Amino acid sequence: MSRILDSSLRNDLRKLSESVEAPSSETPRLKEGERRDVAVLFLDLKDFTSMSEGMDSEVLYEMIMSVMRILSDVIEGYGGYVDKIQGDSIMALFGARSANEKDSVHAVSCGRKMIETIGEVNDIFNETGVSISARVGISYGTVTVAPDPSGHLTAIGDVVNLASRLENRAAPDTILVSGMVMNQCGNLFEWKDLGLTGIRGRKESIHVYSPVGPGSIQKERWERAARVARSPMVGRQQEMNLLSSAWKLQTGGDVSRNRLGGSRHICVGICGEAGIGKSRLIHEFLKNNADSYEPIHLLMGKTLSYAQQPFWLWITLFRSYFGIDMGMEDASDILSRGLDALVEQTGDESLYSTEPYLALLLSIRKSGEAVIETDDENRHRKTMMVIRSLVQAIASTARTVLVLEDLHWIDSASRQTLEFLIANCRTDEPLLLLCLYRPLWESHGSILESITEASAEILELMLETVPDDGCRYLIRHMLDSKPHKEVEDFLITRSGGNPFFLEELILDLIETGSLEEDERGWYFSSPPEEIYIPSSLNNLIRSRIDRLQPLFRGGLQHCSVLGMDFLMKLYRRLHEKLSSAGRPDEIMDELTRRDFLRNVDDSSGMKY
Repeated sequence: MSRILDSSLRNDLRKLSESVEAPSSETPRLKEGERRDVAVLFLDLKDFTSMSEGMDSEVLYEMIMSVMRILSDVIEGYGGYVDKIQGDSIMALFGARSANEKDSVHAVSCGRKMIETIGEVNDIFNETGVSISARVGISYGTVTVAPDPSGHLTAIGDVVNLASRLENRAAPDTILVSGMVMNQCGNLFEWKDLGLTGIRGRKESIHVYSPVGPGSIQKERWERAARVARSPMVGRQQEMNLLSSAWKLQTGGDVSRNRLGGSRHICVGICGEAGIGKSRLIHEFLKNNADSYEPIHLLMGKTLSYAQQPFWLWITLFRSYFGIDMGMEDASDILSRGLDALVEQTGDESLYSTEPYLALLLSIRKSGEAVIETDDENRHRKTMMVIRSLVQAIASTARTVLVLEDLHWIDSASRQTLEFLIANCRTDEPLLLLCLYRPLWESHGSILESITEASAEILELMLETVPDDGCRYLIRHMLDSKPHKEVEDFLITRSGGNPFFLEELILDLIETGSLEEDERGWYFSSPPEEIYIPSSLNNLIRSRIDRLQPLFRGGLQHCSVLGMDFLMKLYRRLHEKLSSAGRPDEIMDELTRRDFLRNVDDSSGMKY
């Protein structure tokens, strides 16, 4: 192996490390002579030592340290304290910050997550031929803080020795715990009883257990969270009124003409932070205003936060319009039939000339006429004209609304096309463009600023946080009862008036057991100051994903590869190709029940 760790390998390890959030709370300082009741966790990486014989020592060191940094972040994420790292072993304490009756629970949960993380590390190491495993041992009891031979303050005592011995007895990728740890965790986990086991250095055998999955209490929490109602939209009446005005203006308003003689289009910008309710606002607006008796074309495009090819906004829009999903074997036929229908509706046979460019744009192989431009600039210009012509033709047959999401990530080609479309699309009835984006335009200028008033009527909405009264309504609706005032105040303060964050926070607290219910209502199972809340919406959702069983988390990862929306038959094909465990229907049903996915009926079949 090279003396230098491959840059792509290093980047993958860095990304994995960044995906594990550690709390920002201050690391505790152990005091010499202090006695504490803690859960002690030992983890030892297996196979690193045997592999080191044929590996450069510098590369081996960097690999081990990268893995240890990731595991340390996992420990911190579960409220633990890294006592020491020795080579390919790590020791952690749970309860070093403050004693808690859940210290053993946190330790076992952390151990399970660490072993799963090693599996993710192996996926990264796969191309190098390196494969590692881990063993974990956990015990609980009183430790004393004292300096080791090097002067480092560490926890010592029989509890520490027991955790180390349990780790030595564990099989690869398993956890062994003492009877006290099992008793403290109870039915939060499903246990394999290994009976009385002899431990080196101890005269009497001890009862040993191994956690093999979530227990009945965790499953009850998940069931309770799945039953929580989704929240209604509140506090957006003013914004709904403005959208309704734009809707009426599109068909019955006095709209002036643009330079081409067509109607000036209507652009409504909806700006707000992630989770503030931009998509929800548009969903509710369209649901309330779209008359089933009035034909309407709803063209929906979106961008991505990661690498996207040029014109991605319009690629997603036309894939949605023609009903073409990635991987469809009959995509070429579907496109041809869609153009035939559009030509029949408009009587404009010149639309057939757009097919080669549209096929190229959508990455569809077509026989026959091909795009003849070899010059990038001419092909770029022609593609913009094709997009304009198609939208213009669609708009000539019925009211047309474009919903363009996440424009803060728009690529330059998509942005140029949007500006070109608004300035050069001649229609009798104006287009209604609903543009959704976050307030991240300081360096680029607002997407609406580049659109001249001569081409469009421009309106902009800035979505603010939901007021406290609105948050209280959401909380009581989701929980179907009035919670204790302490709970309500905590949820309002921590969510900051962000409705999606509030929803995910409630589900997260129920799933972790921090929010419980009895005949008096919802209450906290531990003091609010001890409840760990992820620092961002992304981390909050990630913590819920981490609690999924590996079967369903793997299924969700496969779904993410397929995109923001996908057909069930495409997921089945991927599942079969990867020879994945579980049944596709079972996986989709569980992810939908836990509200990670939502299914919709589509003319092409079940869609998520």
